[in-house]
Order: sequence, then structure tokens, then C-alpha cells
Amino acid sequence: LKPFWLKPFWFTLKVKLCALSRLLTSGGMRFFQGITAWLVVFFLASCAAQDEPEDLAAMKQEVAELRKLILSGVQQEEQGRRLLPQGWSKSISGDTVTTAYTDEATKVLIAASKATQADVGIAMDSIWLILCGALVFFIHAGLAMYQAGSIRVKNTENVMTLVFLNICIGGLVWYIFGYAFAFGGPFKTDKFGEPELDNGAFGGSKGFAGSGFLKEDSDGNMVGYKLDAKGYPTQALMLQWFYKWGVCSLVGAIVSGGVSGRITLYSYAIYSLLMSFFIWPLIAAWTWGYGWMSKIGDVGFTDFAGSAIVHIPAGVGALAGAVILGPRDGRFDETRGREMYPHAMPLVVFGAFVIWFGWYGLTCGHTLALHTSLQAALAAQVATNVTIAASVSGVMIFGLRYARTKIYDTKGMCHGIVAGLVTISAGCANVENGSALVIAMIGAAIYEGCSWLLVFTKVDDPVDASAVHGACGIWGVLAAALFDWGLGFDHYNGRKAFDCMGKKTLTDPGCTDGIGGKAFGVNIAVMLVIVLWAGILSALIFWLCNKAGILRVSQDVENMGNDKMLHYPARAYDLGRGKEAPAVVPPPII
Repeated sequence: LKPFWLKPFWFTLKVKLCALSRLLTSGGMRFFQGITAWLVVFFLASCAAQDEPEDLAAMKQEVAELRKLILSGVQQEEQGRRLLPQGWSKSISGDTVTTAYTDEATKVLIAASKATQADVGIAMDSIWLILCGALVFFIHAGLAMYQAGSIRVKNTENVMTLVFLNICIGGLVWYIFGYAFAFGGPFKTDKFGEPELDNGAFGGSKGFAGSGFLKEDSDGNMVGYKLDAKGYPTQALMLQWFYKWGVCSLVGAIVSGGVSGRITLYSYAIYSLLMSFFIWPLIAAWTWGYGWMSKIGDVGFTDFAGSAIVHIPAGVGALAGAVILGPRDGRFDETRGREMYPHAMPLVVFGAFVIWFGWYGLTCGHTLALHTSLQAALAAQVATNVTIAASVSGVMIFGLRYARTKIYDTKGMCHGIVAGLVTISAGCANVENGSALVIAMIGAAIYEGCSWLLVFTKVDDPVDASAVHGACGIWGVLAAALFDWGLGFDHYNGRKAFDCMGKKTLTDPGCTDGIGGKAFGVNIAVMLVIVLWAGILSALIFWLCNKAGILRVSQDVENMGNDKMLHYPARAYDLGRGKEAPAVVPPPII
């Protein structure tokens, strides 16, 4: 038992012990403080040895806890000393050490966060463009159904073969030559900090046959992307190659609809090859590839998703082919008019739905990235305008045809939907939703007039490709400049979408005044150049094939049908009518 005179002293010691514990756990422990604390513990333990058993147990627990706290403080102090950069004084305070390492750790975390953000951004862009590229590819399936249903049943296989042949030839030629001419570069930076094709080149000169798609690092491993100046990854070149392959192949696929039913397979293959080889790639180089059309007048053209760049070449190509080929046998014979009706409206309607569905990849995908909220908002803006334009154009053509013929023209409605899609493609990123509606209404009227003009001039275009894609493409690129949502004709947004165009200098990023009229003039010039370039070359190819006697199938093949005379199986459908002897010998069964 403690003497009564020792109890006040014992209480004081316990108070001191608690205060010391709080002091020692506050951080900034020094080694000599640790030695002093150990002496205090030793003294208290000696005193406690004379206590009662229950007091001794409590005291041992307190000592053990204090020992753990002291060890933790000493270890942290020694670890901080070991991590001090060379040249730092060992007498620096613990607070200074903590602040320095906090700052250093923050810098490391920020750098790691930026690298991770760049990785995630590239991954999101890659997913986005691969998905949109697949949707563009799916448009070809829609075109195959759309065109096959629009012609006579005896040419169904032939039409679908043309579309498939086009995309296969397009893939090979785009890989070897087309991509390099369109987007291979080299590029430089202009006075506004934007890329442009180097030396005013006519087209790209790098990237043939996929050169530069992959790089080899110092260890001999293949790397699929490049690092920018800050060491962050950039988009793989193969990403743009894949997306633009589907866009390039669309031109030839659209043309096949205008010449279907009477063109030979090999003459169409020649046209498809040359279109993917240099005709369309050079148009792409001048425009989307940062060529001279993107800089003309210090404003550049405005065609976000291809009303002019994609659909005008397709439309004028279909027109040139249809004119040089001539009409199908019996097309304008009033006694045989019913023979030219679409043989399968379900295919036409299904094809129109697939084209509409894939169009979201063709238009929204031209954001070319989706790792920021601004790009996401732009994609939503584009999708909304595309939906409005297709809807109003389809309804308007349906109404116009009914008013004129008192007949529900389902095929005409499908053509109207595609006409609306083509019309809005150029301006879908820089016009308001209400403007998109007006643009599509005018586009529908233009399509209807041009469709009538084709029949009046006896130009046989089975799917109205020249009216839908050519005429509506011309109107679309003009409307993109006329209806731009910039401030009247004073400011102009164009291909910059949410931002105004015409930066004067890098230090003065304000809007340039009074360029709306100039932008409209630039779009007229771009449209005329594309019409002449694609139209003249397409006409030349078809004319040469015609002179060589390989452009059009023989009269027997046209009468009997391409499927029966040239394809195997000899017909597209087997409706249970019994077996017929094929006109061609089938291949051996393996």
C-alpha cells in the first residue's frame, strides 16, 4: 500500500505522464527526446513495481502504449531523414520536411494524373471512332439492300456483288495508296498554330501501304502510337485509316446504284479502284487533310460530314455513268413501265433504315474524338440535326408525291429520308435545330425537282443517286454557309462549330468581323472544284470503258438478267418454284 504522503506525488506523476504522451505524439520527434522519454518510462516502471497488482497491470498497459507511440515517432523521424535530398541540412525542421515532400508528392501525383487522363482520353477516342467506323461500314449493307430492292429481281445478286466488290477493292487500294494521298502529310503549323499540308502539296506523300502505322522502340517492340511533345500518347494512325476507309468506299458504293442493271463487273471494278486510288483521296487531302481548300480566303470551306466531299463526287459520278451507259432496256417504254418497279420494297425500306442508322456514325464520328464535354455536346448537336433533317425530308417527299399522284409512294419516302441525311451533313455542326429543319425542307424540294428532271431528260438512275447525293449535296454545302449560327453575316463559326472563326493572331483570338459572305463564296468555289474534278474524271473513265467495249453488258445478258447469265447461284431467291438449270456451270463442290 502507498503511504498517504505518496498519493499526491503519484497523481502528479500520472498527470505528467499524460502530458508527455500528448507532447510525444504531436510529431517532429528528435532522437534525444526519445532517449529522455525512455528514462521517464524506466523510472515510472520502477515505481510501479511497488504497487498493488491491479495498479501494476494498468501501469504496464499504459507503458506499452507509450512505447509504441515513441517507436512510431522515432521511426518516422529517421525515415524522413533518410529521404532528405542531398545537400539538405540535417537540422531542418520536421514541418519543413513534411511540406517539401508533400509538394513533391503532389507534383508526382499531378503528372501521373495527367498521363492517366491522356491514356483514358485516347482510349475513349479510339472506342468512339472504331464504333463510328463500324457504323459507316454498316451503311454499305444498307446500300446493298436499298439498291437490290430498287431494281428488277433478275439483277439482285449482281447489284449486291457490286457493293461488296467496291468495299473490298476500296479497302486494298485505300491501304496501299489512298490513305497516303489523303492524310499522309507531311504537315506543318501555320501562323495561327493550326496544321496545314506542307509546301502547298497537291496531296500527301507519306504513309503508303501502312508505313508509319507502327514504330519500333529501343527494345525492338512494336508501338502503335506516337508521343507528343509532353510525352503523352496520341491517337494511332490506324484509327483514322479505319474510319476514313468506310467513308472513302461510300463514294463508289453510291455510284453503283446509278449504273446498276447494265454495267459490267470489270468496268465498275476499274472505276471503283480509281475512285479509291486518287479521285476521292485528293479531294479529302484538299479539305479534311488540311490542304489548300481548308485555307482558302483565310476562312476555309465548311463541310463537317461530307455533303460536298463525299456526296457530290458520288452524285456526279452516278450521273456521268448513267448518261454514258444509257437507260436500261424498256425503262422509258410506257408499255413496259411496270417492269421497272422495285421488286422488293421490304429490302428498300430495310436498307433505308440501315443507312439512317449508319449515318450517325458518318456524321457524329467526324468529331474525331470524344474525351471532352465539348466534343460530347457537339456529337449530340450533330445527331439531333441529322434526326430532324431525315424526318422532315421523308415526310415532305411523301406528302409531295401523294399530292401529285394520290398514291402512297414508299420508295419516294425512302429517297426523301436519304436526301435529308445528305443535305444536313455539311452543316450539322454549325446550324441550329430550326435551321436544320428549314434546310431539309428546301433539300426535299430540290430532290423532287431533280428527280423529275432525270425522268424528263430520260436519264436512267434506278435509285435517284444523282438527285439524292449530287443535287442535295450541292445544296447542303451552300446551306452550311448560309445558315451558319454565327452573328448574322458578321461572325462565322463554320467548321469550328461552337467557336467563331477567323483568329487574327495567336495573341488576339477574337472573332474576325465580316467574313460570312466570304465563307459563302469559299463554299461555292469548293463545290465547283469538286463537281469538275469528280465529274470530268468519272465521265472520262466511263467514256474510255465504253470506247473499249467493256462498259455495258450484252443485250442477251440484260434481257435474261445478270444473275442467271453471269452469277452462281443463278437467282437471288429460291421461292420453291422448282429447280431450274443454271445458265452457268456451278463451281465444283469441295
